[in-house]
Amino acid sequence: VADGCPKALGMERLIRCMAPEVIVTDEIGNPRDAWAVREAARRGVALLASAHAGGFDALENGPLGALIRDGLFQTAVLLDGAPGQIAGIRHYERGGKGCV
Repeated sequence: VADGCPKALGMERLIRCMAPEVIVTDEIGNPRDAWAVREAARRGVALLASAHAGGFDALENGPLGALIRDGLFQTAVLLDGAPGQIAGIRHYERGGKGCV
């Protein structure tokens, strides 16, 4: 667990020092975070990330949009307002084309 530093810096340090197979991170919300996710994927690290979005269209046009289009994420799960409730699941082909 990395804590107490900017997300992108923490991810970079984890990759260099610990060689993780998977990184789980919350709230990819700015270009620097998106860059760190791209770097992790380029180095072969699998990723699980969250982002706030009002729906799939908002997700695809937000900070994760380019990463989805580039094939870094293959599945998005949209949560409902109630804890543990799923509103929808979308799978992506390379190029970000979604299919339900």
